[in-house]
Amino acid sequence: MLFLRGRTGDDPVTCLWACDAPGLTRPLLLIHGLADTDVPPVNTLRLSAALKVAGRPHELLVLPGIGHQPIGSTVTRQLLERQVDVLRRHLGVEAPRSAF
Repeated sequence: MLFLRGRTGDDPVTCLWACDAPGLTRPLLLIHGLADTDVPPVNTLRLSAALKVAGRPHELLVLPGIGHQPIGSTVTRQLLERQVDVLRRHLGVEAPRSAF
């Protein structure tokens, strides 16, 4: 997992992770709550743009109304299912068959 560090007011263009976007080779799932007051959502949007320009595989999941910590919120189940789906697809693991 890649965790973006930043504070409100930081210039994301000068942050190291934005400069390193072309060197990132593994598929990424970027997740950001739009109500996050700890790390501005624009940081993740700019990283996504830098990854797109660099031709790097990634998915962007923005969570309207969710803050910095989405676990324990109304979207917890959907968020965890999305993470499992991304891991299965990129690792080539099939989903278990339902017993029903």
